[in-house]
Amino acid sequence: MSEERVEEVSSGEEAPETTTPTCLNCRAELVGPYCAACGQRHRGERLTARELVQELLETLLSVDSRLWRTLVDLSHRPGLMARHYVWGARRRYLNPMGYLLACVAFYYLLASVTGFNSMEVWRPIEGEPLPADGFMGFLQENERILITGTVPLLVVFFTLAFWSCDRTLAESAAFTAFVTGHATLLGAMLFPTVLLVPESLLWALPIYLLASTVYYTWAARSFYGVSLWAATWRTLLVMMGWMILGNTIGMALMFIAWKILK
Repeated sequence: MSEERVEEVSSGEEAPETTTPTCLNCRAELVGPYCAACGQRHRGERLTARELVQELLETLLSVDSRLWRTLVDLSHRPGLMARHYVWGARRRYLNPMGYLLACVAFYYLLASVTGFNSMEVWRPIEGEPLPADGFMGFLQENERILITGTVPLLVVFFTLAFWSCDRTLAESAAFTAFVTGHATLLGAMLFPTVLLVPESLLWALPIYLLASTVYYTWAARSFYGVSLWAATWRTLLVMMGWMILGNTIGMALMFIAWKILK
């Protein structure tokens, strides 16, 4: 036994215990300012206004944030980004389902603020508004449910169309959620044009549908690893099937709901 230990025992005093700080998120031991287990930065236990604002600015303005990395990569290499995500690079990007829901929520929030209504394309007579009652009025009130509710059908169509490409249903779901969410953001670009020139909806909507199909094709080519021709005709089949069968099923379900609720 060392002399120091003998003196400690003889004096009856115990050596002071050193406590290792732990992560407040996952309770792992900390070595440095960031947790090695979950990546959270070590701060005080009580939340402050400065910390709240700082985290918000880091999320929105940081070039290395998951939000901006997801937006940038979906803009110039969507298929490759989705493939990286399903192959394991999930920490780099936002969750695909969460991204889709956030984009849809942003789209309809912006539509509500600006008064945009894509159902105006079905207006029967120039200058007359759509009927606010009956089935058409019910469709206007629940348009977001009709459109968003058919996304699972789009997942099934992509899975079946690219069945030979060794992609599971979950992987196709992640791809579809990423691409559909980003295409929804692109759709919000219609708002300024349509608000300034209401008649432009008749040609802006078809252009958007064409641009969305091209975007889906471009993304599918990289994600499923097929040729441009294979991606084109398969994506066209998917989009036509989704628009025809999806709208048919959606309209039928909406009509049933209208009959039950009226």
